[in-house]
Amino acid sequence: MSITSTPANGTHYIAGEAIVVRLGGLSAGVAGVHGGAFNEGRMSLNIGGVTRQARTVRTLSFYQELFVDFTYTVVAADFDTDGVSIPANSISGPTWTDIGSNTINRNHAALGDQFAHRVGYIASISSTTPAALTAGNLDGATVAVALSGVAFGSGVTASSFELVTTMTGVSIASVSSVSSGDTTATLTLSSTANISAAATLAVRVLAAAHTGSADVTSGPVNVVPVAVVEAGPGAATSTVSVAVEEGATGSWKVALASDPGAGCTVTIGISSSDTGAVTVSPAALSFTSATYSTPQDVTATGVQDGDLADETATASHTVTSACTPDYPTTLTIASVTVSVDDDDKPFFSIDSPRVWEGGAGAAPTLDFTVTLSPAASVPATVDYADASGGSATSGTDYTALASGTLTFAPGVTTQTVSVTVTGDTDQEPDETVRLRLSNPTPAGTVGVATGMGTGTIVDDDTPTLTINSPRVAEGDSGTTRMVFTVTLSPASTGQVTVVWGDTGGGTAWSGADYTELLGGTLTFAAGETSKTIAVEVRGDSDIEPDETVRVLITGATATTGMVHIRNADGAIATSAVGVGTIVDDDGTTTDDDGTVDVAPGGGPLASLPDPGLRRAVEQALGKAP
Repeated sequence: MSITSTPANGTHYIAGEAIVVRLGGLSAGVAGVHGGAFNEGRMSLNIGGVTRQARTVRTLSFYQELFVDFTYTVVAADFDTDGVSIPANSISGPTWTDIGSNTINRNHAALGDQFAHRVGYIASISSTTPAALTAGNLDGATVAVALSGVAFGSGVTASSFELVTTMTGVSIASVSSVSSGDTTATLTLSSTANISAAATLAVRVLAAAHTGSADVTSGPVNVVPVAVVEAGPGAATSTVSVAVEEGATGSWKVALASDPGAGCTVTIGISSSDTGAVTVSPAALSFTSATYSTPQDVTATGVQDGDLADETATASHTVTSACTPDYPTTLTIASVTVSVDDDDKPFFSIDSPRVWEGGAGAAPTLDFTVTLSPAASVPATVDYADASGGSATSGTDYTALASGTLTFAPGVTTQTVSVTVTGDTDQEPDETVRLRLSNPTPAGTVGVATGMGTGTIVDDDTPTLTINSPRVAEGDSGTTRMVFTVTLSPASTGQVTVVWGDTGGGTAWSGADYTELLGGTLTFAAGETSKTIAVEVRGDSDIEPDETVRVLITGATATTGMVHIRNADGAIATSAVGVGTIVDDDGTTTDDDGTVDVAPGGGPLASLPDPGLRRAVEQALGKAP
């Protein structure tokens, strides 16, 4: 079960919008569900603690698999900042049966709060500065809070907001000037937080601050933890690691493990072992009896350079002055290893090619393309080898591949590794060959982005079924035939059968936009290569988007040898879907009654997110049967 509709603004539903819930995979009897009794059902939705009833709008079926859509149209009083939820087994109404009068079990599990499907007005964090918040940069960071569906009122201050976070020591220092009617406010944070694990931060806008009637809370943003180096008796001395990119910063904190005593100041100097790779700031930190346990920030910056190498520098901490024996200048303090990821570095990648196998005596090549991007300014190499693990057999399905090394001269970006395939006339599945890249050199100057390529030897001896995706103009009246063609290539020496049916997943309405498809079986006699499935499209003069019908083929069998089904991507699969398009040809202005169809809220009927809901409105307007 899932909510299949999407709010028009991408974040929350407003009055007049439809929430569509799809309940799928229900169990039906062996007689199939076509022609069964699907009397109106009602599903209970929890919207902000209030129970609302969604009603059935359509059923979608394919043999023993049933999908039912329920819809609820949001009203102005609906409000849920956590998102719609659905209790377990919430369907009521008359019993459903299939064509054989078997009762359909419609029990279902509960669906928890769906944050992507909030209702009413909402708050969101539209941006932060810095863009990535860490415990080291929270102090002084700004958070922009945006309202949608309501606006700020007058007298907005820092006390109009609350932070929702597990962190301690974080507060709102100030808020930007906000006028009545504004929809955005910028908060400046104050922080003494010291976190060693990932945390989140959200903002609650209190009801008194906006034109709505309830508090509203934004979704959370992540706050990255910052490492803390402690200095002093008993403190850990193991190395701490921080990673940065060239031109970017990372940070850690330093604190003393014990009180140096009244009147004593301990100064710790901080230095980088390679200032050409990493710079650190500040150069020194001072601690007193009053401040020794408060972690202070150290920032490392990866130096932007023109070379292609990742680099590493060590940041050292040294007591430079003190007035207590607990903090001698010889004290060992944990260092920080700062790794700099070079943003100029080229990376190797390998593709996943396909080649037809060919008959006996054929020797096509499966050509793997190895790419280096961007081009290197120095010679670069990468090793390749047969990774094994593919379904093809080395020495039988393809000539055994010796390991080797590719050398890319400066400026060269592509090279090819070819695998010679051994053709045959066997009816068999597609087979795969896996090629692995490793050991890029110069080490640290180039890397491997995609290290495994999977080549496919496409079988061309086994009869294979495919289905096309036709298009047909709708017409203004009567019916027009849209023909799906199922092709078997090459022909089989025996009989081949394949089951077909309407998946129900298209946007066209079965029984209204086209005559209901009951499904069936296509039978190919020996030597036959083509069968058709006809869909009778019903013309109308409605202004609407193009609509689709999805026909599935599955369950292929052969009395002689094998038979495959290939999907739209050309891969062997258990099923394939043809997507037929009913092309609207009614223009873009008025219907035959001289009016423009409109949906609740003033938009065109074509904008309604669910075709079932659109059909219901069309029926209410007398524009559909």
